Amino acid sequence: MLLAVLLLAPVLTRGPILVGVASESAYVVWQTSERQANGTVRIGSAPGNYPGSAQDASYTETHHVQLTGLLPATTYHYAIDSDPQAQDSTFTTAPAGLALTPIRFIVYGDSRTNTSDHQSVVNAIRQEPNISFLLHTGDMAQNYPFSQEWDTFFQVEHDLLRSTPLFPTIGNHETLDSLYTWGLYFSPPRFNPDSGGSVRYYSADWGPVHLVSLDTFDQTGPAVDPKLDTISDAQLEWMKADLDAARAKRQTIFISLHHGAVSHAVGPNAQGGSELILNEVIPELSARHVTAAFAGHDHIYERGCTFGVDYFVAGGGGAPLYPVADGGLPSSVLSLHSTLAYSVITVQGASVSGVTKNPHGVQIDSFVLPSPGCQSDAGVDDPAPDAGQPDAGATGTTTTGARACGSAGAATQRRRRD
Repeated sequence: MLLAVLLLAPVLTRGPILVGVASESAYVVWQTSERQANGTVRIGSAPGNYPGSAQDASYTETHHVQLTGLLPATTYHYAIDSDPQAQDSTFTTAPAGLALTPIRFIVYGDSRTNTSDHQSVVNAIRQEPNISFLLHTGDMAQNYPFSQEWDTFFQVEHDLLRSTPLFPTIGNHETLDSLYTWGLYFSPPRFNPDSGGSVRYYSADWGPVHLVSLDTFDQTGPAVDPKLDTISDAQLEWMKADLDAARAKRQTIFISLHHGAVSHAVGPNAQGGSELILNEVIPELSARHVTAAFAGHDHIYERGCTFGVDYFVAGGGGAPLYPVADGGLPSSVLSLHSTLAYSVITVQGASVSGVTKNPHGVQIDSFVLPSPGCQSDAGVDDPAPDAGQPDAGATGTTTTGARACGSAGAATQRRRRD
């Protein structure tokens, strides 16, 4: 009888992952092979010692357990009852308020399709010390009709996501199943009750850092070409109010959105920058001195400045790479590479700096934010510099010391707004 019960017991198939982590609370999310009631997380301050617990009373395959009453900037150990190995995992809560504790976080995106490349990026990220959280710029998996890619995503990222909080962004591939998978694992309303339960964008605080995740496809669905970016008036008004509140608290603000304002990717699959984002979002970010806007969509790494906003294209998380322009670049483009990559951002008080590396640990870019001159003016591009030589294993150029402001130029393409 005992053997039969063990054989029928639900087993862990996806997760656990950490989402909605704040200074005093966190969500642990996982999936089991069969429906199970009372999915339980046990939590404590040492491996194997879990005096606390919390449950999801729902009879379901996908479990969402909220942990409350936590202490800020504190490391916890936890295990879930669906894991037959009772694997000990850890996470650290966000610091409270404007604490001056150094914060280091990872930015990456477009991790879909190529499993080995995705794995190489994740392996490199796991070697980075003292990472507070992950910021993913969207297109985590290929998605419908390739739903098995979500299994691959969770397998590749298992050891990373069970110990490092994730703040994801909706990409066009997340919309292909009408956000079904997003709703199961990452839905912001579940982790941000103030959002009203009906939106696909959100904000979160990590001590002095304020994160805003925008949905650049918020009026699209399977019946609409998901490559056509949209952003509703309601989302824009929410964004402006949210940014104003963060500015009033003197927080350091970062934006994540899948389709950004500028991209110098080329080739038949390149999407280029979004005129909609350039015209309607960038001016609002510039007026509020947002530190940086991180995007993906094009599978390259790019950093530059457009109209007073430092921008990144962080699309090198594993998807097939796109070529990049090899000449005629405006001086507002500070780094451009066709390579797998991730960025490490460090916030220490009012100082923000970062590096970008490929999976082999080769540094392809380093920077301070804001870039010199970026927030001081929103003028016209300087004459284009010559393209530099590519790094080993990458195609692109890095420019230093250039005036970092200007327009997107030909790299911005018009996208229809539905």
